[in-house]
Amino acid sequence: MFRSAAEKRAIEDELLNEWRKLEQRKTREMAERILKVFLCVLVEDYHFGRKRGRAFYERCGNMLAEADDNPVFWEQRDRICIDYLGINEFGRDYTYHGKAVREED
Repeated sequence: MFRSAAEKRAIEDELLNEWRKLEQRKTREMAERILKVFLCVLVEDYHFGRKRGRAFYERCGNMLAEADDNPVFWEQRDRICIDYLGINEFGRDYTYHGKAVREED
């Protein structure tokens, strides 16, 4: 069966769209798992209850929403995590055209 260039392009676009949806879902699921680990540590090691656990969860969501509007959001997180806390295992990030980008070594 022969397809026109427009039909091929439409199929490619649909496949790319489906792939992006899948990648977004996988990313969201991984982020949820990481957040669950953080919450469990806060409960088990720091005796967080429902109120403080919920507050932590909501603060994370609010902070991530801020990342879209703040062009230096990730640089500010690096100052806290790397410079202030001294956790040097993190790579440094910066914002480029509205997206978080990992600094190259």
